[in-house]
Amino acid sequence: VYEISPYDTADAGMIQSAFERIAENAFIGSELYFHPTSLGVETAAAALPSSVPRISTDELFAGVAYQALNDGDKAIADYNNAIELDGRNQDALLYRGSIFLALKQFDRAQQDFSKVIELNPRNGAAYRERARSFVELGNYDRAIADLEKLVQFEPRNVAALYSLGVAYKNKRRDDKALET
Repeated sequence: VYEISPYDTADAGMIQSAFERIAENAFIGSELYFHPTSLGVETAAAALPSSVPRISTDELFAGVAYQALNDGDKAIADYNNAIELDGRNQDALLYRGSIFLALKQFDRAQQDFSKVIELNPRNGAAYRERARSFVELGNYDRAIADLEKLVQFEPRNVAALYSLGVAYKNKRRDDKALET
């Protein structure tokens, strides 16, 4: 997703030029969308040609509202729409995976978290959430592997260190639990 500041005064020509340059040079170019971040930017974006696909804030985050209302089915449907528009939308994949996790659909949750990790191997939230799903299934080895990766990226993440210690404890590796 390509965004400009909500206060940016770029016109449609400038947005199009920047979008095309980013699309040409980024590995995600064919899947890039422009996201207007304010009414002013939306006004400028209205003049964009169809070669610059747009995605609205509503499309990006519609599922968040349903998630907060505990309506997992509607939230999943909205996240599915966002993912159909942009299969690289890490936020939608993470949020949908979190709903699957809450619904105890661990395989589906792991698929979403794994896709995020594939897209961004340094996404700590995806490692954390996937580790949670492995813990729920009693697969402590895989949970430990994900938590160790997370701790590599975020060595001061107290929650990750604690979770890693608990996973080691559940594996009866008290020595490793005490180290963390």
